[in-house]
Amino acid sequence: MADRLFTFASQNDFGGFTNEYYTRFENATPQQVNGAWAAARESRNGDYDFGDRSSGGGSDKRRNRTSMADAPDSIGGWIKEGMATQYKDNAGMAPHEFQDMGSAIELLTDKEGRVKNMRNILGDIAKGIGMQILLNFKQQNDLLIQMNENTGILGTLSRAFREEITEAYPEAIKLGISFSVLTDSVTQLVTDSGKFKLLGQTTIEEMALASKFADSMTQYASMAGAFEDISMGVYDMTQATEKAGMDALQLGLNSRKVVGDLGKELSLLNQYGFKNGVEGLTKMVEKTIEFRMNMSDITGIAEKVWSPEGALELVSNLQVLGGAVGDLNDPIKLMYMATNDIEGLQDAIIGASKSLVTYNNEQGRFEVTGANLRRAKEMAKEFGMEMGDLTRTAVAAMERTQAATDLMAQGLVFKDDEDKEFLTNLAQMKDGRMVIEVPQSLQDQLQTDSVALSEMSQDQTNILLSQRDAFKEMSMKDIARDQVSLIENINRDVSYITASMRIQTGILVNDFARSKGFDVNKIAGETDALVRQIQPKIDADLAYDIINKKFPNANMQHQLTASGEVNTRSSVAMESGGASKTAEAPKETTTNLNITNKYTSEPNLDSYRRNNEMSNARITKVDTGDYLNNYLTQYLIKK
Repeated sequence: MADRLFTFASQNDFGGFTNEYYTRFENATPQQVNGAWAAARESRNGDYDFGDRSSGGGSDKRRNRTSMADAPDSIGGWIKEGMATQYKDNAGMAPHEFQDMGSAIELLTDKEGRVKNMRNILGDIAKGIGMQILLNFKQQNDLLIQMNENTGILGTLSRAFREEITEAYPEAIKLGISFSVLTDSVTQLVTDSGKFKLLGQTTIEEMALASKFADSMTQYASMAGAFEDISMGVYDMTQATEKAGMDALQLGLNSRKVVGDLGKELSLLNQYGFKNGVEGLTKMVEKTIEFRMNMSDITGIAEKVWSPEGALELVSNLQVLGGAVGDLNDPIKLMYMATNDIEGLQDAIIGASKSLVTYNNEQGRFEVTGANLRRAKEMAKEFGMEMGDLTRTAVAAMERTQAATDLMAQGLVFKDDEDKEFLTNLAQMKDGRMVIEVPQSLQDQLQTDSVALSEMSQDQTNILLSQRDAFKEMSMKDIARDQVSLIENINRDVSYITASMRIQTGILVNDFARSKGFDVNKIAGETDALVRQIQPKIDADLAYDIINKKFPNANMQHQLTASGEVNTRSSVAMESGGASKTAEAPKETTTNLNITNKYTSEPNLDSYRRNNEMSNARITKVDTGDYLNNYLTQYLIKK
């Protein structure tokens, strides 16, 4: 079998090679197929070991080397192996859907390594367009079934929606999103809504792009229901989450975590008052990360101060504990914040928690000790929080306060407060100070491998803030491309070209077939009309006639009921419904039949011979008057 693979490779027949490879390795991934293709093309003597079925192919021989003996023996081999380490596994990719770097280089460059012109590139793609046409037909068929069955959208409306999804697909694969993941995400979104929620190409493309701030596009699409609950459609969702993700990057926070937590907390917008809607909630989510808080703790306090009695009780109890600091000492303000400014309530809790923390000079860290532990326990009880959650927030609050003090003491100039927040989020406690550890790529510019905020110069500040400025200038597409290697981006770009041609060629083939008289819609209408004509003629008489012609000696006939009627399915159902309450005893009838079998599909059964051999069949029929039992017949085969 390996010889056939090498034959296809030597003939530059990628389609034949792929089919042969999947025949041998059923569970192989597209990356493994492409890796094996590159290896077979590189091997001159046919000595490459493609591995076994259990390993999924030859990828283990190329990527999991265990000794120098397995290493490539040429510069070209090393380059190809190095590129193979840069691939990203893209979920749901079908064979021939995604192109890897090896095939991309062959497609984009000639034998001398020069980049081909566009005509030659498209011409080479066209050579393998046959497999791409088949893939397009399969993708469209899968989409039709998924759309019509899962969403209930049919007819012209379904066709128009499917066209929008298909048109958005090339942009999706440019982001590493397969056709199956794209369609799963969109159809699941529509299904979950319970409505014919139609999406245009632009909205679907924006969904794919914004999903780079989520774990997957499927997970991102599941957020649409929560956004709809706060009166925001899918396109509005993409814009809000893109802004949240971009803002998080510019503050030095994990954008994927911010967007994910935002999606989980959206329902709060319908329960509490926020000054700036989604933007205000986003700020709260960012602070829960910065100050190591739980959003449920804040909403729990809002519930406590919702009523005048609850607000007065909390303030009086905190006054006894010495924790009624700032707004927490004003019951009217607390009630206002619960209904109009829950972000302010979060700030009040952070401010009160800082009074619990002291600095340990010997250990060089912030901590809650001694009598403050008792205060922390009682305050947490009043807030309805776990003590550990409150003290964790208190320590984080003091660290950030220290960072702000250090930056202010240096007299540094900042454009806005977000600049300070960015530097603070980069810093961490080290040897008792808030320190930024400098990446190696910036060490030459900063002249150090770490810089304390209390010693940072204006030049060092400007260099670090230039990274934030770079984030500001990036578009969503820039961010998506930066998430993977350059090699992976090249793979995706070539896959985009192939997908675009696949779709357009599929349209041309479909139009060509219609021009030659092959109209699927017309054929479907004719077969439906044919079924309507034949259906009334298909009855028990026709069935018995067919059986008796197939087995002349069977002589099968209608069984009559006690009333003398033909025992058909409908008459049995009527008799069962009108039967008397006193059931008759079951009647068993036995018929011996001689059946001649000239040809059988069971050559291994001794009772059936291929050469006109006779076999006896004993048919036992038990008639209990019950609909199902009347049709329960046992065939006991005797030699």
